[in-house]
Amino acid sequence: MLNGETITIECTSKKGTPLSVEGKLSQQKYKDKTFWGFAYDKNTIKFIDNNHFTGIYTPNGKEIRFKNSWSTHKFTESEKDKLLAGQKIRIKLKAKKGSWYATGGLKEQEYKGKTFWGFYVEKKEWA
Repeated sequence: MLNGETITIECTSKKGTPLSVEGKLSQQKYKDKTFWGFAYDKNTIKFIDNNHFTGIYTPNGKEIRFKNSWSTHKFTESEKDKLLAGQKIRIKLKAKKGSWYATGGLKEQEYKGKTFWGFYVEKKEWA
């Protein structure tokens, strides 16, 4: 920061929401007093969503966002990479009567008039 470089920091809003923002050290004025401090660009504020993952979906080259989990399964980094590559994965899920497997991939879907990207199941089988 001392070299005038812009940095990105992660912080928490007054309401407790995690976010990131870009800024740099600059001379500022508050109540007729001059000081040096971190000045951020309001246009760079991004809310951090720990429940979703964003990446480039290889089959169409577009950036998509999808939930980090499906049912009782939280996707691993390897599974996320395979899903973004357009590949199918097989995941094990827990149920009251035991476990079952779901095989599927990512697909653009619609729910109550809103479109979203999410995991869809092509094949189910009991463990």
